Amino acid sequence: MGMVQTSRVRGQLPRDCDCFLQSNFFVSKMGNMTRDVHFSFEDVPKKSSLVCMKLESEGYPKSTALMIADTICAEYDRRLKLDEEHTARKLRHAKKINKDFMTIANFENGINSELLTAIKENDGKRLRALAQEISPGRIYSIQIFQPDFCSYIVQKLTEYKQKVGDDRSRPNSMNSQGVLLDEIPGATESLSNPLVEYIIAPLARHLLLPYKDEEEIFILDNHRCFSVEYDQFKEPQLALHFDNAEITLNIHLAGSYSGGVIELCGDKRLAEEDHSTKISVPNNQIGRAILHFGNELHRALPIKPPQHSSLCNDEDDDSNCAPAHTSRTNLIIW
Repeated sequence: MGMVQTSRVRGQLPRDCDCFLQSNFFVSKMGNMTRDVHFSFEDVPKKSSLVCMKLESEGYPKSTALMIADTICAEYDRRLKLDEEHTARKLRHAKKINKDFMTIANFENGINSELLTAIKENDGKRLRALAQEISPGRIYSIQIFQPDFCSYIVQKLTEYKQKVGDDRSRPNSMNSQGVLLDEIPGATESLSNPLVEYIIAPLARHLLLPYKDEEEIFILDNHRCFSVEYDQFKEPQLALHFDNAEITLNIHLAGSYSGGVIELCGDKRLAEEDHSTKISVPNNQIGRAILHFGNELHRALPIKPPQHSSLCNDEDDDSNCAPAHTSRTNLIIW
């Protein structure tokens, strides 16, 4: 079985980490086609012309390679500047937001009580009984948060966005509506750090198995925590991707919708093999999470309005009713 080590959790992932600067460059357009492809490099070429040459050597037409190269280099430059921008943004936000804005007095009160008891007693058998096994040793679904705790987190995310407006980082290159929690005062220390150390680490230790015959050791020290917001009209889905992480936890916080299942398509290290076998996991129960390896290729399918959901009363003529606006908020930590 894989081992999980939790040397002191040191907070959010540094932005100069090699995995952040070299991996997962998302390109949604190639010419006139939508392809949603991710690129990674052992050493990212710093000039667009060099990236273009590399892509051409891999068989991409020159016009497509140029377009991809420009996108990758622009994203690389954005990532290089994030630390400086993050520091400046925190100074600006300090004038608007109290330093204890999202300090949580008792983290344990927000956790599913049965899960918390099993973790405190180091009861692996009970943890495995609480978790729904989707794929043995790879993918699990489990209730993490109490519903009222989810409501509190969503409320604080909403308040934060109202206070800072557009002066915030986007969580990743695929979704623009979410929030990086390390920009919210108090969130890392009282929410994401304990979530990694006291919840994710024991779950991974008791549930996840190493890849193939590897004796994998997960060192859960740094992490990245952010919200992702889906909107039926703007960003209803998330493209196929993998995470720069050992382990990913995806917690559903809010939203009433149909569709929107999480589709898991196998380990990215099996790229030469067939990924046609897909596992679909519903993601619509408040406080429930999907736990999987970061290397697992996955996507969120489009959300749709709930059946019979509209902005009108039961007595109204359906033909005059506008469809209800549908959205979803998830908390991702890896």
